[in-house]
Amino acid sequence: MSNAKLIEYQEWMEKAEEAGCHLLEFKTPCCDKNLKTMAPSSEGSMWDSFTVCPHCSEPFLKEVYVDRVVVQRLDHPSTNLKTA
Repeated sequence: MSNAKLIEYQEWMEKAEEAGCHLLEFKTPCCDKNLKTMAPSSEGSMWDSFTVCPHCSEPFLKEVYVDRVVVQRLDHPSTNLKTA
């Protein structure tokens, strides 16, 4: 696997940290690596997205709240989704 996605993520993280963005750290559900993500600043808000791990290229669902990140593998039985 190419390191391009990991380098892109690291460059983005440096810019977000320099800008003072509200960031939360979490572990990926696929390879258990630490990542950071931007988080909403207002209580009661939630941002969700499908994300691709920059370490192993596995997709996962990410829900980001003011104080926590909830992640779920896309092949988890409760999602009823299957990967090709």
